[in-house]
Amino acid sequence: MNMHAKPELFATHHILQDGKEIHFRNDTKPNQKLVNGKWCDMYADANVAKWASRINQKPVICNTEKTELSPIYPRNGVIGAWQGD
Repeated sequence: MNMHAKPELFATHHILQDGKEIHFRNDTKPNQKLVNGKWCDMYADANVAKWASRINQKPVICNTEKTELSPIYPRNGVIGAWQGD
């Protein structure tokens, strides 16, 4: 019988980003990230162990929600001038 293990079972670290759990592997060089059920290589200096929590610990929470820009913004081409001045 050929059994397939879930890729999440091979994760060593994880984070919670915008309410979704993201899995990583620190046991490979370069580190890997689980994307759509497949392990993908990350950049060479990713060092997941520094910023993600181990799989057996509470995940680090990262929010990437966008915020609206302030209605007051710098005028183009005028140094030190702001809209509404």
